Amino acid sequence: MSIEVVSIGNEVLRGIIVNTNAAFLGRRLAEEGWDIACQTTLPDEPDVLKQGLKEALMRNPVVIATGGLGPTLDDNTLECAKELFSNPPNNLPNGVGTAPGYFFSESNRALFLLPGVPSEMEQMFEESVFPYLKKHLPATLLHREELFFYLTRENDVDPLLRELQGKYKLDIGIYPSYSGVSIVLRGPNNEHLITAKKIIAEAFKASLLPSSKMEEAIQSWMIKHQKTLALAESCTGGFMASQLTAVPGASSYFLGSLVTYSNQLKEDLLGVSPETLKNHGAVSPEVVHEMWTGLLKKTGADYGIAVSGIAGPTGGSSEKPVGTVFYALGKRGEKPQINTLHFKGNRQTVILRTTKWLFGLLLKQIL
Repeated sequence: MSIEVVSIGNEVLRGIIVNTNAAFLGRRLAEEGWDIACQTTLPDEPDVLKQGLKEALMRNPVVIATGGLGPTLDDNTLECAKELFSNPPNNLPNGVGTAPGYFFSESNRALFLLPGVPSEMEQMFEESVFPYLKKHLPATLLHREELFFYLTRENDVDPLLRELQGKYKLDIGIYPSYSGVSIVLRGPNNEHLITAKKIIAEAFKASLLPSSKMEEAIQSWMIKHQKTLALAESCTGGFMASQLTAVPGASSYFLGSLVTYSNQLKEDLLGVSPETLKNHGAVSPEVVHEMWTGLLKKTGADYGIAVSGIAGPTGGSSEKPVGTVFYALGKRGEKPQINTLHFKGNRQTVILRTTKWLFGLLLKQIL
């Protein structure tokens, strides 16, 4: 039996609020082996909302809806749901907030109404919805394995995945990111799953990550080998540092980042030569080399990354268009890797891709 996830709220439809609830429910249901038929987003308008819930219950025997529960003028979910059932709902306790959830059941149809606040919704799902589904809607037992690869594209792994999917009858998902791909294997035969995972891992072992986040992999290696890391950021404006320090325990290896956005700070903090800046420009291999040298001298770090680029939307030229990024990366006492990256996209995309790509290059060097 399949499940439909319904998100309710004008703010979700209009993009004011990112729909993290649907992502959470889809992920958790899939992890436990349930089939998610579809995800639907409905407005707060009573007529449209009522019709949307009615159609969802006609399509699928179990519907899990989030949002539109509470005392405000646009909270119409409960009243609309009551018109679809003759039996009154059961209350679902809210251990995190104030808005209760509700559960309707009738004629082999079940409707769960959960709050829109993510923390409340997640707690209610785990403590109320999940036990009901396990008892009344047993999921197909599917084993699950994940692999994470950095600096790898979908096209790199797709041919092998197609071969393994046909051979072992697996459900395989490829999920690309700015820095690589994640692969999820699902299937009823655990032995086939483990075999396929080993084949994929061996084929792309040079890019295999030990965890889903590169920042965690960097931290784990640095701490294990008692090494330190520092950054000199220009175009990324401290974003690289924020990603590293988002992982608990980063202070064990990460010394910090010098955000030298202006030429003056590049000179004052990193010792970049005014002549180098004048002759080559701030976005150049010569400048990132001097940034990197000054960074290691200033911080004493074992490893360093220096980056300078044009994130846009202005500032580009025919010689150095928007998305041009130069970097220097390497270990103290060794010649750094100095190269150019070219990214397309808006300012945020260039910064994000630069950050993830440089972390990937660092991993490739240390692993």
